[in-house]
Amino acid sequence: MTTEKQLIANRKNGKLGGPKTAAGKAAVRLNSVTHGLLSKEVLIKGEDAAELNRLRNNLMAEKAPEGELETMHVDRIIACLWRLKRILKAETAMLNYDFN
Repeated sequence: MTTEKQLIANRKNGKLGGPKTAAGKAAVRLNSVTHGLLSKEVLIKGEDAAELNRLRNNLMAEKAPEGELETMHVDRIIACLWRLKRILKAETAMLNYDFN
């Protein structure tokens, strides 16, 4: 159970915010990329940019979006498909991991 004193300290620390300097912000920019599942970046280190571009080119040609809104929707589909592929790879690796 959190004490009142801890709550006050937590609130005080929370007001301090995150990094202030450009170097500090750059250092934490990719914190969520550990496994890439929650990353804001579609393409993360170790992934094939050419493969992502092929997927984008193929889907753009297939769906032929008209206008900015449709293009944004196709881009969202591409990002979701790419992340789903990443999740499936992570799941396979985890299921094949020998915990003994």
